[in-house]
Amino acid sequence: MKKTIIAGLVSMLPLLAIAADHHPQIDPSSSMFGKSRSVVINELQKDIIPGSAFTAEYAAAMLEIKGKASILEAVKHEIQTIENAVPDFSDFKKRASKQLPVLKEFDADMYGYVASMAEGLGIAIEDFWVSLYMDAAWTEGAQGLAQALWGGDEALRNEAIQSTQSRGGCTTAAWTNGIVGGNMDFSSDFLGAQRLVKSDDLIFEGSYFGAFRSMGKYIGLIINTIALDNAASGADGLPHPIVIASVTKRARSVGEAVQMLDSLKSESPMNYTIGDNKGSAIAYNFIKTEDTRVIPATNGYVVHTNHNLKNRDKLLSVYGNDYNAAAQATLFTIARYDAASLLMSIVPKHERNVDSMKTILRTQPINMRSSNEVDFLTTNSYVMDLNKGCLYMTPDRPDLSSYEVTCFSNED
Repeated sequence: MKKTIIAGLVSMLPLLAIAADHHPQIDPSSSMFGKSRSVVINELQKDIIPGSAFTAEYAAAMLEIKGKASILEAVKHEIQTIENAVPDFSDFKKRASKQLPVLKEFDADMYGYVASMAEGLGIAIEDFWVSLYMDAAWTEGAQGLAQALWGGDEALRNEAIQSTQSRGGCTTAAWTNGIVGGNMDFSSDFLGAQRLVKSDDLIFEGSYFGAFRSMGKYIGLIINTIALDNAASGADGLPHPIVIASVTKRARSVGEAVQMLDSLKSESPMNYTIGDNKGSAIAYNFIKTEDTRVIPATNGYVVHTNHNLKNRDKLLSVYGNDYNAAAQATLFTIARYDAASLLMSIVPKHERNVDSMKTILRTQPINMRSSNEVDFLTTNSYVMDLNKGCLYMTPDRPDLSSYEVTCFSNED
């Protein structure tokens, strides 16, 4: 398989040259943006919380294992951050609170979890609930700048790029044989900060607030933002971590997941790349739109990065159709999509497995390395094997750390 990928890389040399020029190889021990890699915990942090995930009973176990004081401190910090991000926090909180009945109807067990967490922390359910709306706060506080990219206002264009590119990371991919993968791209401050949680029916990257990358018994889901060219519902939608945990726990197929998601509004523009163990994989654009949200797999695979795929030409035109300029200004969203699509397509069907996905996710520019210009890089990598019920995750960039496996069957 590696020979096949090497052959594909030969055709990508111009693209890789662009990426390498912007993201030079760094010494793993070198200082990066004032933070030395020596402080990064290069071992996967993991919590095992028994029971069915995100129920009222699960809240008690979460509080015991994570600690009431630490969760309460995190909740207060999130609320303060949201207050500083949105124009009118009181209105924001009122609208978010109106989504609690929506959650109760959508997933009564998840509502029970939220209510029990608030009770256990000794705070109002509305306070705990609004603390989960970080992405909605960004949507309402900064997303208007992104729309300037398409509004023809040249004076605002650079400001829009500056404000949105920190949200514009992550590459996701899936084959239709039950293998789902992706890289998380973010600030170096997130290195070593992500935790994996294992419960009886869910293995996920997240914590008390829900999940961002999650694998249930039947489907797996990995996210990436759609930062530059789409709208969402803000506080009038449900928080992503709650939705992701609920859907991956309950859905038995990609089709069921789509039915669930179609009934909801998204707090921020996000893509969910979803695969199941029945031969299906899609990219689901969870955005505010009348357009079709589902991007089906073609030739046995699907890939997504940080732009709406139908807007590729429009995005390039913003930068005068200069591929290099567009790549560097948008954190390689088009380049990563092109690279991942090529590599996913050329892997022979009998070699579309966990190891092949790992190789793809370690490859530049899919694997983003830090540059002197932008503190933004791949901080974690994930591969899910839905056939075996195992999730593989790295605590750092996948070329600098090993994938550690966690399985439902206790094979890890």
